[in-house]
Amino acid sequence: MAELREFAQHKSEFDAANAELIAIGPDDPAHAKKVWEGPANKAFQILMDRDYKVISSFGLKDKEGTKRTVVVLDENGNEIFRKSANGVDESKFPAEVLAVLKQPK
Repeated sequence: MAELREFAQHKSEFDAANAELIAIGPDDPAHAKKVWEGPANKAFQILMDRDYKVISSFGLKDKEGTKRTVVVLDENGNEIFRKSANGVDESKFPAEVLAVLKQPK
């Protein structure tokens, strides 16, 4: 949940980059609401994907479980950035994503 808090803290920067943040998880509604009101600070939407359809479509679920990953799509739905947590410092994710968003197109 630390990464959601980090993204929420940088919400104004994502707004300035014309980027919409959406968290996706398989959690039940009560947990999703708790996360939305807590770490996410109501800064972005949380999509409940209880049957893993969206998560699986991005290749983020395997035999070992769901992979904590940041995926960035451009305005045409093309993937332009992907990074899985895999033990890395998730507090750096917002800065990395913002750097990608600020690159000339």
